[in-house]
Amino acid sequence: MNILICRCARCKHEWITKRSYNSKICPNCLTKFWNRYTSIYIPDLEIGSKTVIGWPRNEYLLIDAINIYAKRKGIKFIKAVKKEGVEIERIS
Repeated sequence: MNILICRCARCKHEWITKRSYNSKICPNCLTKFWNRYTSIYIPDLEIGSKTVIGWPRNEYLLIDAINIYAKRKGIKFIKAVKKEGVEIERIS
């Protein structure tokens, strides 16, 4: 018997299923997109330029996406959290 531990990408709920395949919906938030992550567009900025990226459903996802993008590209940002989203300024 296979036991799978599933985690919802939307609400972060975790559950155990005894099925050999993934569940169709999250039992907590009832979304059928529980295993799909939201795409976040981060523009390619010139050094010294700023932009504001609006908040997705999960604000931690945006911060993580900015950090991963910067690490992959080898660039640095100054981040400022605002009501409408995160303002980023490229510094290198």
